[in-house]
Amino acid sequence: MVPPDRGMTARRVQVRAGQHGLTARSPFISFPMSSSWFMAVTVAGPPDRVGKRLGWLRAGLLLAGLLLAGLWVGRFRRREVCDRLTQSAEDAELSVRDAPERQRYEMWVGDALAGFTVYRPERNRFAFTHTEIDPAFGGRGLASVLIRGALDGMRARGIAVLPYCPLVRRFVYRHADYLDLVLAADRARFELPAAEDSAAQAADAGRSESRTIR
Repeated sequence: MVPPDRGMTARRVQVRAGQHGLTARSPFISFPMSSSWFMAVTVAGPPDRVGKRLGWLRAGLLLAGLLLAGLWVGRFRRREVCDRLTQSAEDAELSVRDAPERQRYEMWVGDALAGFTVYRPERNRFAFTHTEIDPAFGGRGLASVLIRGALDGMRARGIAVLPYCPLVRRFVYRHADYLDLVLAADRARFELPAAEDSAAQAADAGRSESRTIR
């Protein structure tokens, strides 16, 4: 405690505190905290300033309490909103759609656009150059769903692909059943394994003779 000097006065208030034995001191305010739930605060100073200092102390403690309460409420509120969005996204229908006017395949979760993979015609192939998933829909494997749908669309149209996009290249590398969509002559530059059977090579030859894509 800080003893009052000449011309000084002191007032004592009790403030809710934690269960820790701490003591903080300053020239005019001391905070001895026992192991109880209360902290004794002694405010010393000229008589005309003690009331003001007590008012500032009470206002500061009240503001700190409101701030902490707001942070906790905001934290739980954000968690509730995120859980609700995640649940609604998981329940929504997934669909991969070709958008030729934008030269890309799009990943839709219900009515929300979750991502896309961009392509461009390159001679008798389609070059996939970029894949992007909205961070709000991340962590659900939607990139793989999108790329699979796009490559299935290329297969249905009999079109070979150039996987410039790292995500597309990695997908083809990990899924050998899509390797035939990359011509044997193009696989080395994308570090993809070469075809080992004649059936795959025959499919490559057939695509090489296909019409040029506009």
